[in-house]
Amino acid sequence: MSRVKMALRRSILQLGITARGFGGPGQVSRISSNIPSSTHSVEDEVDTAENDIVAPDFTNRNPRNLEQLAVARKERGWHTTWPTHEYWNRLRLERTQRHVEGYVEHWSGHIVVSASTKEWAIKKYLHKTSGVTACRNVGRVLAQRCLEAGINFVDVRATIPWQKRSSSVRIFQNSMTEGGVELQELRRIYE
Repeated sequence: MSRVKMALRRSILQLGITARGFGGPGQVSRISSNIPSSTHSVEDEVDTAENDIVAPDFTNRNPRNLEQLAVARKERGWHTTWPTHEYWNRLRLERTQRHVEGYVEHWSGHIVVSASTKEWAIKKYLHKTSGVTACRNVGRVLAQRCLEAGINFVDVRATIPWQKRSSSVRIFQNSMTEGGVELQELRRIYE
């Protein structure tokens, strides 16, 4: 009987399996493998019932969440003030004789995203920093930065009326639209 056990142990060890508890006919023997198994045993499973419980209190830490859902209040300001303040994010383009700067301004007055020909990363690819091609490239870069910041909708109504006819402003706005930014904000949901 001992020779059979020894032969069985050798063959099992060659397979990478360890035999324990070989005893007489009334004893239970246990065989465990050193080779990792693709099936999970009952011992490996973890109770995940605690993860299914939803926290009863939730604090929203994103200040722009209500704006993105179109539920936040838009500041109207006085009816006699111009430009109107009824926006969440406003697209602005400022041109000087030397540079072009485009930025997105939050209703609180802070500049959220900006791009300018004063930046070397944009300036090194331009022949001239104040032309129509500069406006197009600033619009492309600003559109990409807006999408990376999570701004998909901006308001352009608050621009000076005689600037809307300018070819550089139209090309700037077209490049923003081609970049994936909508030039009209969502209507506020009042419910």
